Amino acid sequence: MNKPKVLFIDDEERIVRSLTMQFRTSYKVKGLTDPAEALNLIRNDHYHVVVSDQRMPEMQGTELLKQVREISPLTIGILLTGYADLPAVIGAINDGEIFRYLTKPWNTEEITQVLGKATDIAIQMEQFSTVEGTKPTAAKPTGPHIMVMDGDPAVHEAIASQFEGKYIVHWAPNLDTVFELLTTHDIALAITDLMLEEEEITPVLGTLKQHNPNILTIVLTTVKDSKIVINLINQAQVFRYLPKPIRPNLLNKSVSAALERYTQLCDTPILTKRHSVEEGSTHKKVTPKKTSGFLQRLKARFANAKAATT
Repeated sequence: MNKPKVLFIDDEERIVRSLTMQFRTSYKVKGLTDPAEALNLIRNDHYHVVVSDQRMPEMQGTELLKQVREISPLTIGILLTGYADLPAVIGAINDGEIFRYLTKPWNTEEITQVLGKATDIAIQMEQFSTVEGTKPTAAKPTGPHIMVMDGDPAVHEAIASQFEGKYIVHWAPNLDTVFELLTTHDIALAITDLMLEEEEITPVLGTLKQHNPNILTIVLTTVKDSKIVINLINQAQVFRYLPKPIRPNLLNKSVSAALERYTQLCDTPILTKRHSVEEGSTHKKVTPKKTSGFLQRLKARFANAKAATT
């Protein structure tokens, strides 16, 4: 069986050499220090996973992974960087749509697990595409359900008025309403603040993604914390991260892109694997009592729904 192909890009030769040496027995690896050369390679040869540094003189890693995704939609991107600065992390979501965000110096066990997961997913998507002759499409959906998770009614009103007549917008000011809407409606997109009922809700977003990977999330918040945003990537695979106050044009573009991706995921379920998060990954720290109770109810709801279809 052919080994999965992994490309490492870093402007430091010693980093490239170290990574290629570490993984050459498990994968067919190549290391480059020039992002332009890497893009030329991707144009002419399929790689399952691309692992890129962020701060490179010629090109930022987020821009590189964005172009990789445009050239090769089935290639999975991972950002490996020693700088957890907020613009880079937000760019990893909004531009690169990366699979995972890892920091230097890397943890050998962690990067090994992430590469294994990423290559497995990439191979499955490649095989499906080859067997079925299927390529992702971007058909525009009509009338999907959007859930605004925010305690401020003005935020809901602004979003609802912006998309009136185009999408169905529900308001969830608390976790009880979130649960009710998920039970009664097929929610395509959640637009959410990071705080709901005075609790940070990354665990909620992660559980949604674990059990219903079709749901996409746009985080709309005033919070500016790179560690939290990294968790949103690795633990919840959020689709976009936008600042408050609302910028209508930016929100419109993000919602349109999210709903197009939702259609792709519904039409080609294998693609949901590239947005997967691990069970339990959202519980590495103590979860507040209110959120913990909601998560138990939500998991039970998903388990019952799954049992009813089997």
